[in-house]
Amino acid sequence: REYYLVLVKELGDAMLMHIGYSPQAQEAIATWPIRSLFVGGADFTRDTTRNVATEHTAYVNGLDLRTLGDKLGWQGNHSFDSWKFKDDTTTYSTQPAATHLEIDFWAKGDYSAVWDYDANNNSYKRSVGFDSAGKPIPHLDNETKQQISVKNVVVQFAKESAIQNDPKNRLDYVLVGSGSGLIFEDGKVIKATWSKADRDGRTKFYDLSGNEIQFNRGKFWVSIVADRNVAQVTYQ
Repeated sequence: REYYLVLVKELGDAMLMHIGYSPQAQEAIATWPIRSLFVGGADFTRDTTRNVATEHTAYVNGLDLRTLGDKLGWQGNHSFDSWKFKDDTTTYSTQPAATHLEIDFWAKGDYSAVWDYDANNNSYKRSVGFDSAGKPIPHLDNETKQQISVKNVVVQFAKESAIQNDPKNRLDYVLVGSGSGLIFEDGKVIKATWSKADRDGRTKFYDLSGNEIQFNRGKFWVSIVADRNVAQVTYQ
């Protein structure tokens, strides 16, 4: 999707691996341009041993991608504007507690994401969908069988619209400009705003006083949610 590329461009000309593209993304890859490993000839394999849809069966080797990038002349470090980080868990201690987060996106069901705060590791564990009893299903890493966990969960509200005359009814998200959001870290929730000045600019997050958010070092999960569905993001 073209909006994926809007995010890639803020990471210093990062290489992107994908398989296929929408017509809008195909044009963007050629004209912006984007360092597309797929267009550059990257190979991939299929693992059909799991009971999943075809689009979830493709795998690539990261070392092979790096070698291909070198052959394409994409060596070197590319600077980008970093987010801010902190070393303690007390920075947002006065913010409201939020140890359980649920994102239903368009409707509650198989694609709902649930996050639960683990105070022992100061992290959030992810579940996706619900079992027959209505309990969230832990989202496990297929290799380690450990539940996925991150240090920061970001909810970014953005304008969603249908792409006109698109035969596959694809959606578009406006990720340049500004909007509202929610930041979950240290078992707290911070009401926030976000801004991205242009396609190559970094998306920055701020508290409601205008201070740039300081994150925990470690893994992030950013969920982009249609701004008309604010009520489908609940926490306590």
